[in-house]
Amino acid sequence: MNFKKFQFDFKLIQFSLLGLCIIASYGFARPVTDSLFVEHHGAQNFPLVYLLSPFMTALVMIVYNYFNTRYSLIYLLGCSGIISILIMLICLLLYKIGTPGSVYMLYIWREVYMVLMIEIFWSLADTLFSLKSARKSYGFVLAISSFGGFSNLLVGLVARRYGTQNALFGVIPCLLGCTLLTWIFAKSNNMKSTATPIAGSEQKRTFGIQGISVIRASKYLLPLMFLIGIVQISISLIDLQFNTLLQKTYSDMDTRTEIIGKVHTLDNSIAALLQFFSGYILKFLGINGVFVGIPIVLGVALTGFIILPHFYMATLLKVISKCFDYSIFRSSKEMLYIPLNHLEKTQGKALIDILVYRAAKSSAALLMIFLLAFGLTSFSMHIVLFLMSIWIFLAAIIIKRYEKLISSSIVPDNENL
Repeated sequence: MNFKKFQFDFKLIQFSLLGLCIIASYGFARPVTDSLFVEHHGAQNFPLVYLLSPFMTALVMIVYNYFNTRYSLIYLLGCSGIISILIMLICLLLYKIGTPGSVYMLYIWREVYMVLMIEIFWSLADTLFSLKSARKSYGFVLAISSFGGFSNLLVGLVARRYGTQNALFGVIPCLLGCTLLTWIFAKSNNMKSTATPIAGSEQKRTFGIQGISVIRASKYLLPLMFLIGIVQISISLIDLQFNTLLQKTYSDMDTRTEIIGKVHTLDNSIAALLQFFSGYILKFLGINGVFVGIPIVLGVALTGFIILPHFYMATLLKVISKCFDYSIFRSSKEMLYIPLNHLEKTQGKALIDILVYRAAKSSAALLMIFLLAFGLTSFSMHIVLFLMSIWIFLAAIIIKRYEKLISSSIVPDNENL
């Protein structure tokens, strides 16, 4: 028996289970908060909450970037799980006593906690995996994580029996499991709670705003930031379209919660299948083929919806956009960060994957508000179709610079996992 290989596989499974717990928590949080928001404020007000989310996201990003120079990423991931539970309980208590705006608070909490924990998780991955091991392992990590998405099925059953708002308590064991696993992972791999000091100029500590200068100085991160923005604007517009048709099709709140759960289970099931084969897909198509192929496939689905704008076509469009976003797009995107230095992997990446991610949703919200004001909502998917062409253009630029970066530097092959 190859003990070294067994040790490597065990660490990889440990790390993958962290992702599973995070995704499982979101399987409870997302359907519940979506359903509560539609019930109390209507799908037409989703653009408003999209506008509010980036302000809290920006604050959390600043605090996170401040602490990631002081504490290790594994320590921050565990702490984020506990803090997320406490904030959720406060927001849920405010909802139960009828506090105005509490549904908005719950929705914003769900938006911020998930993007923060996923960001920390993948920043940790990008520091632990080498480029060589990432090609083999990222698909496996994503596939195991996706099994957490089956909590989307459970949330429907809980909602029907105990009520939609009480289904939110399912988040607690998932995040507690994540926190416990961070402790086990850190102990078994001798990881410290404090961050490793960075030599030279990178040792300077700022209150979380260094990511701006890091991105401005990088010809590589700048187009990647715009690409992430384009992708998230497109997905957000598709989500808004889906939620609008969902409200028209199903009037009962608990039924909507169940439908949302089933749709997200389908997302995760297809994503898991793609993730298991992502190594072969990346080997066959390359990162370039993946980055260009996804908007082409999505463009075909968009054309189908434009021709036949019904709920089931909107569901198909949503599933396609989400399953690609959760699988081969995610693994390909994360590989782009591996050759970068520590500040680019943490401070710069955090600004892109946390703040830009949510700012893109706000941009989609502003666009939808404009379309609503002028009665042009029927053209929202035509706009997404146009964005696909920009996506392809930016992808070509990024891949060219990525290949140049790889060829001009030696990427360390220190496989810590």
